[in-house]
Amino acid sequence: MPEVRGRMTAVTGPVAALEDVAAVSLLHDGDDRELLAVASDRFLSGPELRAVVAAAGVHPPDRVVVVPARSAGALNHVDAILADPAAAVYDFRPPRDDLERSLCAIWQETLEVDAVGVEDDLLDLGGDSITVMEIALRVQQHTGVELDLADVFEAGTVRALATRVADLRGPGAPGADRPDPT
Repeated sequence: MPEVRGRMTAVTGPVAALEDVAAVSLLHDGDDRELLAVASDRFLSGPELRAVVAAAGVHPPDRVVVVPARSAGALNHVDAILADPAAAVYDFRPPRDDLERSLCAIWQETLEVDAVGVEDDLLDLGGDSITVMEIALRVQQHTGVELDLADVFEAGTVRALATRVADLRGPGAPGADRPDPT
């Protein structure tokens, strides 16, 4: 039991120290995955919260849910948290193939974040027109595929961008035979 409490404190402590966090809890969802539940009226993204935990030297949970501060009393009830219509649910999804791994690495370097999941939102990670230009350039250097800024902005996630890159490469090219996104 001490290691469970230690893990809970290690994960929740850095998040609880953030400005405007009303409550934080570490739970297990129905799939037996760790779920970091945070109540705050300030916008906090899943990638941002995972980075706070990782910066403290702790492996962050794959699922993060942010609810309004008024829902702080429900943080110990997974079903109530996930049913809250105002809840923002962020599931970390790791890359499935070499193209997604490469794009995640490009995003991590360009956006200066520790970990990027394939479903993490570009804007939530701090992307802007300058970083999108750099991402497009790095993708072209790595894959040979030329992207405009609109391609990157419209994709919004590594998974969608990988699909766009594979489509532009054409059939038979490396990465063109990608796993089904579902």
